[in-house]
Amino acid sequence: MLSDALIIPLGKSVEEILKGLIDEKIITEEQCLLGFPHPSGANGHRKKQFELNRKQLQQKIEKFIFENI
Repeated sequence: MLSDALIIPLGKSVEEILKGLIDEKIITEEQCLLGFPHPSGANGHRKKQFELNRKQLQQKIEKFIFENI
């Protein structure tokens, strides 16, 4: 069911779980936006983290969309 999904992990804990699923070949790394910051106001580094990863995240989204049209 997840083969066509683009997964956006909100935070490091979820990202670590997704990495395990990637290692187990349940999902692919191409369908996960690893590096996406948790949007909570408690995450004081979210803006900096987003800016650091923005280009890579955008490229991954574009690639995913064009490959799954």
